[in-house]
Amino acid sequence: MSYTGKPATSSKKLPSRLTTIVWGVILIALGGATIALALGATIDTQLGLIALLGVTGVLLVGVSLFRTLRRKDTSTDTSSIHP
Repeated sequence: MSYTGKPATSSKKLPSRLTTIVWGVILIALGGATIALALGATIDTQLGLIALLGVTGVLLVGVSLFRTLRRKDTSTDTSSIHP
């Protein structure tokens, strides 16, 4: 049995999803806290969780605003409407 077809490749790059970015930040923060604890640092748990929630909230709002503004910039291009 031989296969002569070409593999399906897409040159279009998929954008990263917002949830992927948020989970990445949360995991990086928790990993950093774990390393700091392993090295003997003391971390105030309540303050750490408040900071993590704050950074995550700012990230959610910031990425949403960025994508909205970028989407508006591409949708207001009228060069294709007028010859």
